[in-house]
Amino acid sequence: MTGTHSSTEALKDLLRGFARSSNHAALERMSLYDDWARIAAAELERRATHIVEMLDEDTLRAMAAGEIDFQSACREIARETSERQSQDRSAA
Repeated sequence: MTGTHSSTEALKDLLRGFARSSNHAALERMSLYDDWARIAAAELERRATHIVEMLDEDTLRAMAAGEIDFQSACREIARETSERQSQDRSAA
């Protein structure tokens, strides 16, 4: 099963639950709206920026000035945590 297929099935499951708990008319109205890709992109950006809300002002200023590379920091920590998780699984 591809990622897109499983994502589509997950979406359909969510919509089935919505239709059961809400009403069919709301689902019909949602099917008429044609800008879901833009809404999904906006939600991805909102989720990505959520962590920025937790940063102190000095860190934000350094990021804005290009003094801190947020992507590089994310990659470094992802590698660290991946390695740690692998070690933990090996030890278990």
